Amino acid sequence: MNILGWHHFHLRKRIHLHFEPYPSSDRAKNLMDRIIYFAAMIVPIMTLVQLLQIIMEGNAAGISVIAWIGYTVAGIFWLVYGLMHREKPIIVTYSFLTVMNVGVVLAAMIYG
Repeated sequence: MNILGWHHFHLRKRIHLHFEPYPSSDRAKNLMDRIIYFAAMIVPIMTLVQLLQIIMEGNAAGISVIAWIGYTVAGIFWLVYGLMHREKPIIVTYSFLTVMNVGVVLAAMIYG
């Protein structure tokens, strides 16, 4: 997929640094390359379920705001890392996850 030309930069980086070609000719690696995008969406969806539960019940009992702030900060670092290294699975995962984590923190502060 060639979104905003990132694929071109990714190929140049791989050639320059002597990384394996993408997509891999190895069937197992190629399958994992495809599965990782599915896995990248599961974690934010699971967090969305937590957020919806807080909002729909109007109750954030048992939710640690400090822990969720920590998850948010860690997610921001992972997002920056993914952007710096142009690793699309990391960018996708932590973009959505950071938004969801901020939502949980805000909902916990409102309903907690």
